[in-house]
Amino acid sequence: MKTFQFFRNKVTNPLRKKALKLVSEGTLKVFQFFRNKGTNPLRKKALKLVSVHIPKTAGSSFRKALEIAYGESNFIRLDNNPSWEGSVSVNRRRYTLNKLPVGTEVVHGHFNVVKLQDRFPELNGLPIVTWVRHPVERVISNYYYLEKRLKGKLGKEGDNVNILRKMQRSLLEYVRDEINQNNQCMFLEGTPLEGFDFVGIQECYAEDLLELGERMMWRKVDEVRSNVTVKPVVSEEIRAEIALLNAGDMALYERALHLRARRKEKPRIELISIHMPKTAGTSFYKTLREVYGPTVSIPIRRGDLAVTIERFGSLEGSLTGERKVVHGHLYYPEIMDLQQQHGAKVITWLRNPVDRVISNYRFLKAGLVWPYRGLKKNESLETYAKKEETRNTMSKFLSGIEVEDLYFVGIQEHYSEDLERLGKLLGWPAISSPVHLNCSVPVKGEVDYSDPVLRRMIAELNQKDIMLYEKALERRKREMSV
Repeated sequence: MKTFQFFRNKVTNPLRKKALKLVSEGTLKVFQFFRNKGTNPLRKKALKLVSVHIPKTAGSSFRKALEIAYGESNFIRLDNNPSWEGSVSVNRRRYTLNKLPVGTEVVHGHFNVVKLQDRFPELNGLPIVTWVRHPVERVISNYYYLEKRLKGKLGKEGDNVNILRKMQRSLLEYVRDEINQNNQCMFLEGTPLEGFDFVGIQECYAEDLLELGERMMWRKVDEVRSNVTVKPVVSEEIRAEIALLNAGDMALYERALHLRARRKEKPRIELISIHMPKTAGTSFYKTLREVYGPTVSIPIRRGDLAVTIERFGSLEGSLTGERKVVHGHLYYPEIMDLQQQHGAKVITWLRNPVDRVISNYRFLKAGLVWPYRGLKKNESLETYAKKEETRNTMSKFLSGIEVEDLYFVGIQEHYSEDLERLGKLLGWPAISSPVHLNCSVPVKGEVDYSDPVLRRMIAELNQKDIMLYEKALERRKREMSV
């Protein structure tokens, strides 16, 4: 770095151009190396999780778990700072942008969900988790935590004046100040507990962390305790007053316990959405989340299903009491028992098979950073389309069920219109305008995908899908005429 800065600053140095050229060429080679190896450090990663950290509810310990599960480089700590108007702190530094840093997968910190989503719209629709704690224990723990910090801050003039203002008082004086009451309700204001995908109980931290890890398909994450506060014994009289002054939090906590108990019950699945690649499934999932909220499963990918069956013995075994909708890359034989046991409605979306194959090829080609996606470097569309595993994909997903036996079949080319039809069938409330996510975009230098010879070849290789698609179009025409 120093050598680079030396040449950069010495504008007249005759070796500067050569040095810069070498640096540029070296950087390009490093970038190409990572790109080809599937670990491009500049690749944009997908947001996956939002975690609300209410003070003294095991949030610091949970942060460690998230860093282990997702990697420290994919995790940011984001906190709302009232004294910084129009900005927040990211990893303890002031942040004024309206988009999250590139590469962020997990957001964790002290913030209100609604305000955060207003500031960063890209967080809307993501799974949200939080932890709550018995309000009396939380308030006492927070007081003695602040007192401990205060002892370290005294003598540092001007450092954390807010703590000094709050803490030069007794426990009773602290709890009687309105600013310190019902803080759990304050953090969760605008989002009911039912709106969270997971609400953990601090007193059941180890058990709930294990459950959450299984549901999120994490590798095993051991419990790590962090920022534990040692508290003296507090009299029953003071504890009773704390409970009275935090009636809102007491009711919230009881509700969280009720939801936890319901989580332990068996689910009642109403809807199963089979997501075939490149048939608007990602866009459809966003609508399902809008309508059904956290009662929709996290999208199930092929690798996730294998891990699920290994851990739970079956897909149903992984589902908890609040689940109503299952969505993912699921072949019908894999969900047939679940459908029959629950009487669930099975829905899916189809697409012109030729366009679907081309779109999937382009999607995989753009994502060569993922070697497991099954596309070799420089592999042509013709070679890809001739593979047995890429032919008649839609028919394979629906093996064992006829088009007429599905509750609903949407056509991707008529996505907006068919989404409205489905909403009426299921009695959905008004939903926002349909979004189109995960779309394949043209890349400079691509072959001409409109070539009739190429398209005819793909059609001949996918005759089963062509027939399936035509049956779906006939069904749609019939339903539209009623």
